[in-house]
Amino acid sequence: MTQVHPEFVDLTEIAARSGLVLVATPATPPARIELVSILPPGSQFEGKNVPPFASEASSSDGDQPRLDRNYPPYSRHWQAFEVSEVLKGDPALAGFGVEVRGADDATHFRGHVCYYVQGIGESPICETYRPSERPGLEEGRILFLCALPEGAGYEFVAQDSFEGLSRKLEVVELLAAGPPGISPD
Repeated sequence: MTQVHPEFVDLTEIAARSGLVLVATPATPPARIELVSILPPGSQFEGKNVPPFASEASSSDGDQPRLDRNYPPYSRHWQAFEVSEVLKGDPALAGFGVEVRGADDATHFRGHVCYYVQGIGESPICETYRPSERPGLEEGRILFLCALPEGAGYEFVAQDSFEGLSRKLEVVELLAAGPPGISPD
């Protein structure tokens, strides 16, 4: 069994590391799940990767997946938001929708593959932020994001890297001050 171990980061750190800071509200629908196949090319389950799946980690020949195993797809979670204001990043995003995948998605994807294909359970350390308040399902919030390569969307900088609107002024001041340890000239 694997377990995610949090490494906590503070507001100053996530604000500094964010390439994009948005004020946004959840869109309708607020989320979607993308199923990503981990089947190897030539698998006998290609085109019919539906349950029942292999329920336990499989022993394979080293790093080579077995063609006779129906490996479950990875579930990539995306959240959708309507942007009302851009605090950092491209101001043209205001008034548009964005999709954001969970922080450390690549780490979780690798863990899924390692577990089902190689039989190795990893317990990753994932950076996590503790917001001072949890906005309601339809309430606005401040999102701390980074862009994915090749315009593929956005990702949260850390787990739970959002904050309630009551801290907007503090976030704006942090962003204006620049990264910690670097004094503006």
